[in-house]
Order: sequence, then C-alpha cells, then structure tokens
Amino acid sequence: MSDIIINPSSSPENFDLAVKLSKTFAKANAMVPAHFRGKPEDIFVALQTASDLGIKPLMALRQIFVINGRSGMSGKLIIGLVNEKGPFKGPLRWESDKSDPKNLSVTCYAYLRDEDVKTGKVSVTIDMDQARAEGWAQKNQKYKTMPEQMLRWRSATWLANLYAPEVLMGFPSHDELID
Repeated sequence: MSDIIINPSSSPENFDLAVKLSKTFAKANAMVPAHFRGKPEDIFVALQTASDLGIKPLMALRQIFVINGRSGMSGKLIIGLVNEKGPFKGPLRWESDKSDPKNLSVTCYAYLRDEDVKTGKVSVTIDMDQARAEGWAQKNQKYKTMPEQMLRWRSATWLANLYAPEVLMGFPSHDELID
C-alpha cells in the first residue's frame, strides 16, 4: 500500500483508506519521522499533499516538515521534483566558486526545455556573504560545517521558485521555514 499514490479526495473509498493509513502511520515508531508520530490528521494532509505532488506517501512523510505551523519541503525533495517535473532539459547542475576563501559561492543552473541551449541557460547564485547577511549561517550551523551543500540546496530552491513554481505548488523549503 505505501508505494501506491492515494488521493484521499478522489473517492469515499480512498478517503477511508487514507484515514486508516494515517492512523496506522501515526502509531509507527521506526519508519515515520517524529514530527508526524501521533498526529494522524497531519499525516492525512501529508497523504493529500503526496497525491497532489505525485509522490509516494512515505516519501512525503520523510521529506515534508512542519515548522511553526507551516509545512515545507526538504531541499532533496525540491531537487527531485524539479528534476523530474520541471521545465528543464536534464537535471539541475551546480558550479562552485572557491576563489575567495571567505565567500564561497554556488551557482545552480539548468537549461530550459523550450529554449535554445545557448540562450536557454538559467541560473541562480548564492554565496556565503549573502548567507551571513540573511542570517542563515547564524541560524543553521551546517553553513559552517557543510557550506557548499547548504548553498547548493538554497540555490536550487531559488531556481525552482523562479522557473518551476508550479512543481512546488507554493511550498517553501525546510530552510525557508526556519529562516
């Protein structure tokens, strides 16, 4: 059942199935993230979200987070969705510029499917100066321990919001919720 996409709003039977799954998932300890344990109503909403996004229920439970009463997606899920459903030829790509040791920068780029390769390149660059100025580096210690990875996720999220907002359905990233 867990690898089937269930749309709770598509029929009374699917609604009942989603309610049962939500209650079962809410009781799980090992496979369901702590932020969903004991919360069948939140799980039900996550199942509807999974259906809307076209992903499996357990993927939604593992990659959607609720922070301060708002739900958002992990950077991993954003990248996966954009690579699968976005308007790009091929996957998102990155270039890192380490020429200034105090200001690492990462550019996420892709090529629009409907454009010429020479003119269809779109990109977003995020750097550590910006991460510090926005307070991201102060709120999230991973900007100190794994800055390049954090800048990759942030630049991918921005590129997705600019060029594929329909894929994300308005969901912010996990990092944006924290910020």
